[in-house]
Amino acid sequence: MDNTADHCQAPGRLLLQRPQPALARFVDHYWLCLDNGDSTHPVLPDGCIDLVLEFGPGGWRGFGYGCTTQPTLVPCVPGRHYLGIRLRPAQHQHFLQASAAELTDRCEDARHLLPPGLLGPLADQAAAAAAALPADAFAAVERGLHALLAHHPAPPGPVEQMVRHIEAAHGALRIDTLAQQLGRSPRQLQRLFLEQVGIPAKFFACIVRLHRARSLLASGAHADLADVAAQAGYADQSHMTREFSRLAGCSPAGQSARVVFLQDTKAPAFAH
Repeated sequence: MDNTADHCQAPGRLLLQRPQPALARFVDHYWLCLDNGDSTHPVLPDGCIDLVLEFGPGGWRGFGYGCTTQPTLVPCVPGRHYLGIRLRPAQHQHFLQASAAELTDRCEDARHLLPPGLLGPLADQAAAAAAALPADAFAAVERGLHALLAHHPAPPGPVEQMVRHIEAAHGALRIDTLAQQLGRSPRQLQRLFLEQVGIPAKFFACIVRLHRARSLLASGAHADLADVAAQAGYADQSHMTREFSRLAGCSPAGQSARVVFLQDTKAPAFAH
């Protein structure tokens, strides 16, 4: 799930934190938006699944957001607080009672996705902590995740290995070559990837390449779009422009240089 820095009008209210080492395999980062100022925020495809708690006067709600396949506007409520857990691709299976494919382009009530009795106490603890000391809200979330991992998840499987290879290559990796490296058939890997990530592996590679280009653009070190396209692995600048239009809803030149809060991890953050 991705959101621009415009989501909250007070930049000091936007907080990110990386997970502790024991959870780094499963969680990319946590995010917290206090006193949200907008009624919607834009979401770009990123291959991740997010658990989101909304809280404030009157109680809380929980949502599970699956992978998106196109730019989307997600509704939110001005004046409420939001806390999110960004699960890494293929890692939702350790926490949620649904397949990634079932959640793609959907938002579900988190009470239907987590074991009974877990979400309420977690939400109450996180809401109370955020009101007093925001860093403690992340600690409350981590305690809940540790409880779900009490049975020790299995070691990395082929899909998790695929994700790591594709990310390391910034999307510039052929699936048949990867299948050969992993000793699996391309068809088998494609099927497993769709089930466990929620999108085809080739589409995930496109997303990874897009965010590589966005990172290069945001750095401000690459003024020439043709150079960015080459470094990000596109065939040419026109190829990059088409992919930005399809996946980001804008041109590369129209890409904001500001941090994308929920997805990019360069916003104001607590040290762990």
